[in-house]
Amino acid sequence: MSFGFFSSLPEGWQVTLASSAVAFAVPLLLAAIGECIVERAGVLNIGVEGMMLAGALAAVLGSYATHSPWLGLLAAIGVTLLMGAAFAALTVYRNTDQVVTGTALNLFALGLTGAVYFAVTQRLTAAGTPRLVGAKLPDWPIPGLASLPALGATLFSGNVLVYLAFLAVPVSAFFLGRTRPGLQLRAVGEYPQAAEATGTRVRRTRTTAVLFGAALAGLAGAFLSIGHVVTFAENMTAGKGFIALALVIYGRWNPWGVLAGTGVFSLAWGLAAVLGSEGRGKPEEVFLLALPYLATVVALVLRPGRTTSPAALGQVYLSG
Repeated sequence: MSFGFFSSLPEGWQVTLASSAVAFAVPLLLAAIGECIVERAGVLNIGVEGMMLAGALAAVLGSYATHSPWLGLLAAIGVTLLMGAAFAALTVYRNTDQVVTGTALNLFALGLTGAVYFAVTQRLTAAGTPRLVGAKLPDWPIPGLASLPALGATLFSGNVLVYLAFLAVPVSAFFLGRTRPGLQLRAVGEYPQAAEATGTRVRRTRTTAVLFGAALAGLAGAFLSIGHVVTFAENMTAGKGFIALALVIYGRWNPWGVLAGTGVFSLAWGLAAVLGSEGRGKPEEVFLLALPYLATVVALVLRPGRTTSPAALGQVYLSG
């Protein structure tokens, strides 16, 4: 979509499209960049969805209890680091199947967050509090850029997670392509036996990558609950963790490719929001809600060129 097409839209549509696209892009970018690093190390963590969900609940509970969004962020990171440590302990050190373990993690998070949220809301209702409301992350407008039409009020007037999500792309690309630790991580994902022969600690590298990905998944969930809105809803991630997994494949395990894919899917979400705002209550709104997910499938199928994953992705590593 060109900027000329964007500027030709009515102002109200511009704001709706930009705000919806950014709100959709931020958690996707955070989760997908984290998973990109994890998979480049040879580990497939399909538990991203569960980590995001747990991070969202931890963030709103932490910010509600302390009245501080920053402590809510720390709570989200802390909970997902624990989940990441458990996942790494099972898959990296105990050599369990990564797909099965990740699936179990998703089911565990879905059930636990639902139970905890129900228990908390029951107590709040008994105490006369209508609902669980956390403390929202403050916006940090960038002088000059924040005054741009539509985009200024969304992309350049966001909170810290908006800027972190987009900054994570060049930083992770530089790390993977230009640093020695990044080269070692890529070697672990391609040929772990050779990497260990050169002195790289394969299990340590993979565990570090899993913990990094878990932390970003927690921040992605926190954006949903205290960065975009200020509450939690059951299954509020709505499959975004799985879309993040698809983005890594679409981007061919390259952060810049992940950014490009995120742009496609986020614009699809923005268009769904724009068109849906014009036809609320109509039957076709169901199709509009499905549009971003359909765009995910279509883009993966029609993606030109060959898709080659890291050679050791998902494989159990047995040190000699």
